[in-house]
Amino acid sequence: MRFRLKQPYRLRSWQGLPHVVLDADRLALAPLSAKEFACLELCDGSVDLDLPTIPADVREAAADLACRGLIEPCAPGEGIDPEQAHRSFPNRFVRLIHWSITGRCNYHCRHCLMDAGSKGAVSSVAGGGREPSFAEIEAIADQIAACGIPAVALTGGEPLLRADFAAIAELLSRRGIRIAAISTNGSLVREELLDTLEELGQRPQFVLSFDGVGHHDWLRGVPGAEAAAEHAIRLLDRRGFRTVATLTAHSGNMDSIVETALALSSWGARELDVSLMCDEGRWVEDEAGREYRSLSAAELAEALIAAIPAYFEAGLARGRLPLERLRLGPMLTVDAARPKDFRITVEYPPGRPASYPLMRRERLEPYLSVEGRLMPSMVLAGTEFAEALGEQPFPLLSETPLRACLADSTFLEYVGVSAEDYLHENPGCAACPHFPKCLGGSRVNAILHDPTHPLAPDPLTCELFRDGWVEKARAAATEASRRFVGGK
Repeated sequence: MRFRLKQPYRLRSWQGLPHVVLDADRLALAPLSAKEFACLELCDGSVDLDLPTIPADVREAAADLACRGLIEPCAPGEGIDPEQAHRSFPNRFVRLIHWSITGRCNYHCRHCLMDAGSKGAVSSVAGGGREPSFAEIEAIADQIAACGIPAVALTGGEPLLRADFAAIAELLSRRGIRIAAISTNGSLVREELLDTLEELGQRPQFVLSFDGVGHHDWLRGVPGAEAAAEHAIRLLDRRGFRTVATLTAHSGNMDSIVETALALSSWGARELDVSLMCDEGRWVEDEAGREYRSLSAAELAEALIAAIPAYFEAGLARGRLPLERLRLGPMLTVDAARPKDFRITVEYPPGRPASYPLMRRERLEPYLSVEGRLMPSMVLAGTEFAEALGEQPFPLLSETPLRACLADSTFLEYVGVSAEDYLHENPGCAACPHFPKCLGGSRVNAILHDPTHPLAPDPLTCELFRDGWVEKARAAATEASRRFVGGK
């Protein structure tokens, strides 16, 4: 019998991961034994595993792999796609790169991190206003492909503002790089764009900024921004593209979260992600000229906790929760499919070992700035962070190839800090009853608070735990979900 590796699986090897299968749809890895991996190398449709030269244990492994859904029987001549064949890369595995392909934008967002006036540090690190040439984009895409990175999330600025966006999507497709997401304000989402993506076999998730019903135009600095976002979400839903909305909370829109979730649901959005306004970039520069302000930790927690019962009540009225997923910043994440299994976002699951990497997401999904600088997060491209750290330890790909950045490098050291490293710097936290759940909090938040001390405690997380906000969120969600499940 002949077998072939099923789609969307690919045989891959990276530094430290010699035998894995990559699920190209979920961007997830499944580790394999050396025997299983060797068996899968035979499962390309060209080898009859019933031949007497094939060892019995290989046939047994094939039967097990078929039961696990990794391979399927096939007829002679039915092979695998070239992308599925084994490829080996000398660097560490990276799941996805968030890539700013332009620093230009057609909006004037009051909280933009990339364009904060004339402060050169932001332009040098974040690339405000700059747009790399197509040749520069192509060179970076070659490096991404050479590292075996399966996907990118395109952002900006406004990525759709590029006249050659279709050509960029095509060159990524030719290199086998999936466009997993496009972050956009929605103003340039058109039928023609979606036609092009479909023709290329790309179905990215669209991440649209939407900062509250009645508030969006103000924060984005453009009249009609709210109507444009609604039009884009409705169009994407009609064409079958998934949309996730992001809301940046401030003193003006913090009471509109549930109303906004309901509106987004009616337009066709699937998720809403609420985040806290960062005191960085243009938001700080324009502080004197704006009517709204950032929220304190207590104000944020109070607003998000108040939204929990209201959101579940809205779901009770319609028989289902409005969105597939709602993430209320650090307080709560709830999925419509499992409303009782909500998660306190700021908490780590129990039982994390001392070696657990505190910047795991940033290591698996780093950010690449407009000028080609590899960084842990786009949020860290703000003014104070850039001025404090300058260019190190974040390399320019024009000077240090991506493959070297993802092997033994200062970048990997920076994003590889563990819970053990944290306790070494903050021994007093070991006695805190909250530490097993908080692990010192978000490294990105901590760095924003103190750019020179990446292992400092995250003050936001400390306050949420210390002042009882986490337990208040848990109690509110427990009661609201109980009433919702019982009342359906």
